[in-house]
Amino acid sequence: MNIRRPEFVIWSPRYSDGSGGVILLHLLCARLNELGYSAAMWPDIKPTSWKSVRSALSWMVKGLPAWNAATPFNNPIANRTALADAVAFYPETISGNPLRAPKVARWLLHRPAFHVGRAEYGSDDLLVFHEHAFNTPGLPDTHRLSLTYVNPVYRDRHEARRGSAYLVRKGQGREMVHPPGAIPLDGLSHEETANVLNRVEHVYSYDPYTMYNHYAAISGAVPIIIPPAGMTSEAWLPDPNERAGIAWGPDDIDRAVATRPALMKRFADRRIVEDEMVHRFVQMARSKDAW
Repeated sequence: MNIRRPEFVIWSPRYSDGSGGVILLHLLCARLNELGYSAAMWPDIKPTSWKSVRSALSWMVKGLPAWNAATPFNNPIANRTALADAVAFYPETISGNPLRAPKVARWLLHRPAFHVGRAEYGSDDLLVFHEHAFNTPGLPDTHRLSLTYVNPVYRDRHEARRGSAYLVRKGQGREMVHPPGAIPLDGLSHEETANVLNRVEHVYSYDPYTMYNHYAAISGAVPIIIPPAGMTSEAWLPDPNERAGIAWGPDDIDRAVATRPALMKRFADRRIVEDEMVHRFVQMARSKDAW
């Protein structure tokens, strides 16, 4: 795919429909290009310099096709010359500036150091956050960049429902309190997960932030967050509108059911809000005084 010299180069692992953070990195590249900006991906396995002609050919013949195999987005891949003046865009899991780009933006897709145990960022990095709970640096709300990708396999097929399922995701190590006989969802494909979500009434979730909570609500089940110790619903999602359709514990089911229509409307209206966030991010990147 031919594009003009990219203004943003987004570092990412290969697309995986089981990783919300990776989906968002690929989605951001697509959204930037859709909105008239210029962005390209930098595969995490792609070297920044070639040690030999053989390594370059190996990347082109084997590495690139394998990296692109699963993605639903037609995103371009950046070349080395793009790094000379582009903004390198990393997730919060990456410390430093491995692409050695002159400008760095970083997306807090979880709390810094949550996944990898350390977070070493440059003093001039432009930080943006996906959810308020991940904004541990205390950035102003103008630094929020929150995108949504809803896999089209998730919808309410209005089938008969009984029983429950459960999700662990990033809630490993916690006490399991879901009902006996609940169906485990971790490790299932999206198609398999959607089938279960259309058969059960309730989905117990030990991960407050996984997109699968919303997938459950979209599919007609009631997602029930099992609150982590010491966390309140206000700390989980400060904006009460964002809690629509999702129960904060079993005592909150009635509210979740009553507010599900608001969740569905919010998803329908969200693209306009998200595009505004992308435009705002680009303007911040272009006007950053430190650069």
